Amino acid sequence: MLNSSLSQPIELIYADELSGSASPGAEYRKVSGKVHFQQGNVVIKCDQANQYLFANKVELFGNVLITQEDLVLNANRVFYDGNTGVALSDEKIKIRDKNSVLQAEKGTYSTKSFIAEFSQNVTISDDHSIIYSDKLVHNRKTLLSQCFGNVKIEDDSTLVLSDYAEHKAKSKENKSYGKVLAIAKYSNVFLNCDTLFSFSNDNYAEAIGNPILCQTDTIEKKKILIENDSLFEFEIDTVFISSRSMRGWLKHNQEKFFFKDSVEIAGKRLSGTGKEMIHEKAGQSILLFGNARLYYDSTQIHSDSIRIFTIENKLDSIFCNRNAIMLSKEDSSSNRINQISGERVWIRFAQDTIRKVVSDGDAKSLYFLSSEKGDEGAPRLFADRIEILFEDGEPAIINWLGAIEGEFFPENIIEEKGADGYYLPNFLWIESKPQKKQLSRYLK
Repeated sequence: MLNSSLSQPIELIYADELSGSASPGAEYRKVSGKVHFQQGNVVIKCDQANQYLFANKVELFGNVLITQEDLVLNANRVFYDGNTGVALSDEKIKIRDKNSVLQAEKGTYSTKSFIAEFSQNVTISDDHSIIYSDKLVHNRKTLLSQCFGNVKIEDDSTLVLSDYAEHKAKSKENKSYGKVLAIAKYSNVFLNCDTLFSFSNDNYAEAIGNPILCQTDTIEKKKILIENDSLFEFEIDTVFISSRSMRGWLKHNQEKFFFKDSVEIAGKRLSGTGKEMIHEKAGQSILLFGNARLYYDSTQIHSDSIRIFTIENKLDSIFCNRNAIMLSKEDSSSNRINQISGERVWIRFAQDTIRKVVSDGDAKSLYFLSSEKGDEGAPRLFADRIEILFEDGEPAIINWLGAIEGEFFPENIIEEKGADGYYLPNFLWIESKPQKKQLSRYLK
């Protein structure tokens, strides 16, 4: 609805001093000292002003104050057009409107459309967030802010950088576009994507367009003694998780993320792929499913789903469910690959080293034996359950439990046919593994 008062002339209510010209068609007067104008519900106050009566315009100087309903506009110099209702300042300008504050080097406000357009070092803040940008268009009726150029949206828990953003103050909803980088302020999580929809009320976010989640953790703390002083050396692992889309919560200590389509994990020692993934940072677990694959040093794991558990950022255990197989290769140039498979496979770790592997349900194993004398053949055994205990990363004790079947292949037979002729039925070895990504935007 248009403001009907705009057709009215700008009326001078009070001034300490007045002078001017009354030439027909060019009425002009200069006023100063506690100047007070009014046009409908628009009230204007300043120290000095030049009023052009025929044109229905005023130039305002010194402590300019324009009010309309709950809005208060402050500036040192303003040009106000009574015909269009537009107030323009090419100096610093501030608008207060209910719970929000807009500031910039220059800008305009329309008392007709209720839209403010600010540029250069723009900020808009309320009780919940503050936004920085090069340019901003704010509708004080809909409370929609359109932000352009070097946009930074900050609230209690997150900081979001982008090229363009839309902020809805009523719903606390943000839409950010173009090289988006979201930062969880109280944790070590960064999120990079093309488009981000975020909701400050519940810290929920949806990322579209090749999202990359970057998580940095301290995985080891070592004490170093130098004479009488103690120093600590920290080992840091940065994990990158990427997919086609992501949704989740960035709330402190309750981070939970859902990744969908072409998921990749790339870390210092642990990497993996799958169709979908659930990452619960608070619960210290990752569930990877849909042709899930995991790489850990020289070990590969393949299964329908793989759940990874950590304790204090250290790998604690891995559980593989359905069609699971674990493979390890000691020599990268050899095809002598040790294997254990089953419907379910558990892998236990201690100090980042495999300590125990359990295969349950149609369990199978193939291990290539060797000693100081050389290779010594391979037993391939089937059982209901297989348990392997490790020492120094090497199998030390193997127990086959229930309905044991199998055979031993002497080394000369293996050499004749080739090691790959004895692999387990669901063998799969993929040499290339996911690599760490590069964020498209960096903090300066």
